[in-house]
Amino acid sequence: MSIPTNAITATGNYFIYVVTDVFNVVERRGANDGNNTTSSPLRVRRFAQAGSAGNQYYGPATAFFDQEVQVQFTVTNTGSGPTMRPVGPTNFTLQ
Repeated sequence: MSIPTNAITATGNYFIYVVTDVFNVVERRGANDGNNTTSSPLRVRRFAQAGSAGNQYYGPATAFFDQEVQVQFTVTNTGSGPTMRPVGPTNFTLQ
């Protein structure tokens, strides 16, 4: 079982429920009828979140239309958690 990150909003105590014979297709009578659900407490901790910020930019002060320019930048993890992968695609816009 895997708990998706977006399934819980905060670290806390939760319950895992197990339900067998969900569609009630197994014929049971007497003491065994109705015992197909159980639960167990579970403490779930969310990972600290990573964050990224481009905090240094190096590039030309001026450029001409259709001219290629070289841009260098540094990305820093500004969150409290580790990054799980390299920095993803970066989008540059001209405003």
